Amino acid sequence: MSKISQKNIKVMIGIILAIVLITMLFILTSFSEPTTAASTNSTTMERSLKYSSWQEEEHRRDFFETYVDTYIVYVKNEDYQTGYFIVEFIFEDYYGNEFTDFVSHYIPAKQEKEFFFRDIQENPYKYYSWKYKIHSETKVLDKNYQ
Repeated sequence: MSKISQKNIKVMIGIILAIVLITMLFILTSFSEPTTAASTNSTTMERSLKYSSWQEEEHRRDFFETYVDTYIVYVKNEDYQTGYFIVEFIFEDYYGNEFTDFVSHYIPAKQEKEFFFRDIQENPYKYYSWKYKIHSETKVLDKNYQ
């Protein structure tokens, strides 16, 4: 190759690297900005949907004499907006090992939904305890006046 074509290739590589760096800086700064509105009297921030919850469990035997355990979490969307909720079921066995399962549902505003995990087994004492965590996947704008 001649010196002119080598020089052109080096210039093109420099331009491409500069474009990549500028694009990366733009992406990094756009993700790190807080979600606040530009106003002198109020700020708007994202928050999770408000909810209430309670739990229950059912234990029974089916036709084949296997044990059917149903773990139920009721979630009520207390907000005025609809959204998605995830219930994380956390089970602990007698050896201290944890098992986790997730169930997701869409809940309209001011409505209630049943999330359940059903376990069919031969052993009636598979889990020692269980608990749950609720995650609101939908974020809403919350305006707080100062």
